[in-house]
Amino acid sequence: MQVFINLLRNAIEAKTEKSLNVHIQTALHNNLVQIYVRDNGPGIPPTIIHHIFDPFFSTKQTGTGLGLSLSRKIIELHKGSMRVQSEFGRGTCFIIELPAYSKK
Repeated sequence: MQVFINLLRNAIEAKTEKSLNVHIQTALHNNLVQIYVRDNGPGIPPTIIHHIFDPFFSTKQTGTGLGLSLSRKIIELHKGSMRVQSEFGRGTCFIIELPAYSKK
């Protein structure tokens, strides 16, 4: 839950003048649950995208820089992965992959 709160909060805080759209899509692929959290915000500049998961890295005046770092760690503790794709000026997509477990 905390991961999704962090991603949605970041999308809201990055919002520009245009209406914000956030789409959440799921898929099952090769025994992995894939979750895509996509927004139409301003995107992440290419010069900083490689640092967004670094602890204490923030572009916000009031941010601690821990939200994305902790989110990725939470996913990794659940044996998953989290990555980002962004096109500056066109939006961002966070991709979360978690192992699928069958009910017994």
